[in-house]
Amino acid sequence: MKSVKYVRDPIFGNIELSETEARILETNEMQRLRRIKQLGNAYLVYPGATHSRFQHSLGTMEATKRLSRRLFGEEVEALSLVGMLHDIGHAPLSHTLDSQYEQHLGKNHEQIGLDMIFGSEIWDIISGSGVSKREFADLFSGKERGKIVTGALGSDRVDYLSRDAYYTGVALGIIDFNRIIGKTRLYKNSPAVEQGGIVGAESLLIARYFMFSSVYTHHAVEIANLMASKAASMAIDDGAIAPKELHRISDQELEGLIIGSSGRKLQERINYRKLYKRAVYSDLKEGSEAGRDEIESALSKSGLEYEDYVVTVISYKPGGDISVVAEDGKHIGSLGELSPLINTLNRVMEAKKTLLVACDEKNIGKVKRVIGKIL
Repeated sequence: MKSVKYVRDPIFGNIELSETEARILETNEMQRLRRIKQLGNAYLVYPGATHSRFQHSLGTMEATKRLSRRLFGEEVEALSLVGMLHDIGHAPLSHTLDSQYEQHLGKNHEQIGLDMIFGSEIWDIISGSGVSKREFADLFSGKERGKIVTGALGSDRVDYLSRDAYYTGVALGIIDFNRIIGKTRLYKNSPAVEQGGIVGAESLLIARYFMFSSVYTHHAVEIANLMASKAASMAIDDGAIAPKELHRISDQELEGLIIGSSGRKLQERINYRKLYKRAVYSDLKEGSEAGRDEIESALSKSGLEYEDYVVTVISYKPGGDISVVAEDGKHIGSLGELSPLINTLNRVMEAKKTLLVACDEKNIGKVKRVIGKIL
């Protein structure tokens, strides 16, 4: 796999590109990712968080190459391409509009991404390297060796934690990815960690927890993204945005379409950072029957308009388990079994659910009274 050029990256340094990779990067589908922010509206809270899905795609490709060299003794081009292309199907503002994909198209961004690859010149470029559609689709979906990209110890996570921590300035998310990769072994086609690398694997999952707590689910980040999702939903209902075109447009194009719809007021509040304020922000007890639909129905019946509030239940998904192997490759157990720290962390994340309801400051009292009757 001859390298023809390289790009400079703040996380990994020089990233070398093969001819195939360079050609794919030049496609319109990949270039669009330059105009998709990795963390949606998180830059309204962390001003440095304006990095793009394009940067993350390059980083994931590079992390995949490093893992491949460690696990197989060579770079596996099909895996490197999966790393580069794994997020190509994202809508504007990244995960912010995932619910619109699911609601209107019945697909997630991975499924849409695979459709994009097979339906564009990207597949013409890839197929020239001898990879079959079946093989690529399996890798892209995280089957077999595809876990090297998508797994709990995969290249996607290695890059986004490192990159998001760097651009937000949140040091709690920084990981020693070189040491983690250096202690990785292959076990049943998935990355596993050597027994001597348990501390590094623990640091990866702990960093993920801290990034979820302080960045990904920060209340103001959640509010800004919920407002954007609701504004996009209103624009879709108006016919200003076609859901099937979401994977073709950029953040800026989305904003322009929303401004021309009934979602204009919400979009303008986002633009000038006039975000809704927390009216309710509390942990839900286990077995709580209060659901998002019930709360939204009660708020609507109270006289508030659809765009006057946002509601979500924030949950924290455990980071997945990681196999631990001895130096001879023999399986010892899972990290969750061998590490009391990770075992406790997983239980904490599984149990934690937080209700967030936000609105204009003038409506906070009314919203609190409505929610108080339900909880």
